[in-house]
Amino acid sequence: MLLIEHYVSQSPIHGLGVFTSLFVPRGALVWQFNPLIDRIIHETALIELPQHVVQLIRTHAEYIQQSGYYILGADGDYYMNHSDEPTLVDNKTTMFAARDLRPGDELTCDYKLVTVASFDPSAAISGSTVVQYDNFHERTLRRLPPTRSIKNTG
Repeated sequence: MLLIEHYVSQSPIHGLGVFTSLFVPRGALVWQFNPLIDRIIHETALIELPQHVVQLIRTHAEYIQQSGYYILGADGDYYMNHSDEPTLVDNKTTMFAARDLRPGDELTCDYKLVTVASFDPSAAISGSTVVQYDNFHERTLRRLPPTRSIKNTG
């Protein structure tokens, strides 16, 4: 959950972005996980969703690969863009201002540290590790326990 006043607007980086409304001093707490606003979605739950919804989650949510879940924000965090020089520093469950932020500064993070499934870090920096997501539904189905089939009798 973003802890500062913010707004969503056109971004010079990509599409829409999230911007601070007020001055934020360097080191200030800007984002903190809050289950009332930030939704945890286990990767196996995505199998129940249409592909276009899966793509939205892969584009807008942080993927915690070692735990197998996504964190999807329901506030301006949804529109946070990548920057190689991010305005926020990620500390897993919190984010802090990397520098003094003026009103109108875009809030950004480094997708090489905050994993966003649809982001290809190799496009941003040569030699980076790329998390592969091809055939996501098929790979997830193979990891799920078998389900009982229900015969339709009428």
